Amino acid sequence: MEDLGNVIVNDYIKWIKDNTFIKKMDNTSTKIISPFLDSHNDYINIYASRTQNGQIKLSDGGILYYDLDSYGIRLTQKKKELFDQTLLSYGIKFDQTTKEIYIISEPNAVGKAKHKLIQCLLAINDFFNYTEKNITDLFYYEIYNALMEANIPFNPNITISGKSGYPHRFDFAVGLTRNKPERLVNLIPKPDRKQKAELCLFAFNDLVNAGKKFIGAVLYKGEPTDDFLKAFENYELKAYSWEKEKDTVLELLSNTPAF
Repeated sequence: MEDLGNVIVNDYIKWIKDNTFIKKMDNTSTKIISPFLDSHNDYINIYASRTQNGQIKLSDGGILYYDLDSYGIRLTQKKKELFDQTLLSYGIKFDQTTKEIYIISEPNAVGKAKHKLIQCLLAINDFFNYTEKNITDLFYYEIYNALMEANIPFNPNITISGKSGYPHRFDFAVGLTRNKPERLVNLIPKPDRKQKAELCLFAFNDLVNAGKKFIGAVLYKGEPTDDFLKAFENYELKAYSWEKEKDTVLELLSNTPAF
């Protein structure tokens, strides 16, 4: 029987290939219709073009920025900090003039670049769930502060490549100790999007297939849908409710021996 981790990775990559469509726009650019959905359940589109020196530029065409703006979501100071941090963590750039979120890639690395750009766009799409009232209490900063208060040493926003060669970003990493292997954490602010769960599953299992030893955890807030929980149960990755299992999570991430 094929290894479960290989099944997940291979099926995920096949799903992407089977559900990605290409449309030539003109002699210089191509639209890539991805299978990933934005916060309005529309497919995320990527626009590809060649630069003068032969590299490839992948961009969202400025659509996400103007979409946020049309919904009255302005980049206030706090949101701008989060916006910039999100771009930086994925190695993505922002054009102040065209409002494009983009990445420049060598032709032989364009697949990885596209993966990073889509991950980044999905993360920024979560801005639609944030209001000015709760922006100071964003889930990320809540976990960040909790780890600091618990005196747990960690690295935020790290990127690791798996067996597939795709880079995966994790919100927090707690290093290897005598007592515990490295711990990798991803956050899902709203546990109602099965797609985000599947993306997490792919990331964690891609590392397992690369032979990396770690403990993986997904943290969420609110009430999860049945599909969301089932996705993790099927592949034996633990998703923790931050509101209900905070002590358990902090114990897992601490460097005290596991009993």
